[in-house]
Amino acid sequence: MVQIHVSGLIDAPVAPVWKLVRDFGALGAWHPDVVTCRLEDGCDGTTIGARRTMTMRNVDGEIEEVLVALSDEARQVVYTLSPGPLPVWDYRAVLELLPITMEDRTVVSWRATYNAPPDLQSDLQQASTGIFTGGIEALISHFSGT
Repeated sequence: MVQIHVSGLIDAPVAPVWKLVRDFGALGAWHPDVVTCRLEDGCDGTTIGARRTMTMRNVDGEIEEVLVALSDEARQVVYTLSPGPLPVWDYRAVLELLPITMEDRTVVSWRATYNAPPDLQSDLQQASTGIFTGGIEALISHFSGT
């Protein structure tokens, strides 16, 4: 099983960061590796079961992810990956925000677990880590004004 965890510190209070990331269909608005992102079946980005279809830089074909949990209280977005062009299965990811209340800043944590063929695990782990890192760096930049 492959496990990935990337975290970062955003110099902004948790409320505006959560407003941006809680919309499952808005990933393309802030993640630099997402070329296109659309919600299927007329769902909005907060409906459990919503499916987003994406194209990404350096990935051939479309990727479909399904929103399986959204918690405003815990500030968590949990999603799975549908079968598609990536050679992974049992994929589950969590994007979570934690407030640093004494400093009015936010910790962002993005983690995933999945299975993959043994000979591809290292490359897939490296690629996944890069995608999560790029997203977190984009959030940090967005909220720093740069």
